[in-house]
Amino acid sequence: RQLDDEQGRTLQYVFLSVVHHSNGQDDSFFMEDGTLNTHSGDFSTNYLELGMFFNKKLVHFSQTTEYFKTSLEYHLDFYRSKELKGHYSFVRWNNSIRVFRSLGSLRSWKMQKNPRLQTTLQTSWFFGDMDDAPFFDTRERFNISFTIAYRPRALSDVSVFLNAYSGKDYYNMHFQQRLSVVRLGLQAFAFR
Repeated sequence: RQLDDEQGRTLQYVFLSVVHHSNGQDDSFFMEDGTLNTHSGDFSTNYLELGMFFNKKLVHFSQTTEYFKTSLEYHLDFYRSKELKGHYSFVRWNNSIRVFRSLGSLRSWKMQKNPRLQTTLQTSWFFGDMDDAPFFDTRERFNISFTIAYRPRALSDVSVFLNAYSGKDYYNMHFQQRLSVVRLGLQAFAFR
């Protein structure tokens, strides 16, 4: 559910997430030839994510509400695949800005539970040793995602979205590959 901001209130909070990420496989991490076993190799990591979230109206009376999130992700050396060391980033800085826009006249505008137009920009920067990638190597260390979604007036809980993503493959053992993807589809909002 979206936050009600019709009176211009700001919401701020700090969050801590404890996350386990694995693929449920238990075969060798590497193949005999030294490449990653992307078919059945064991991938497992645990991390803490500490961050803050806040909303702020950047342009008053613009029929928009902006939400910001920033966090630091730290992968613990606790039940983590030991082979990840030197290949996988254990410290990541994640950021997100999300803009919700209601369409219609300013006089009748009230922040809706599901606004008509949403845009989201997400970025991540990877720190640490990653196969000797230089610190400013954006191809190896920077992920970016941009999404725009439009909810037609006739649909209360479904929108059409377009997403562009460029960054490391987020699917387990494929973490060394870089993806550049454009997706078009439907997304559902939380049920009322």
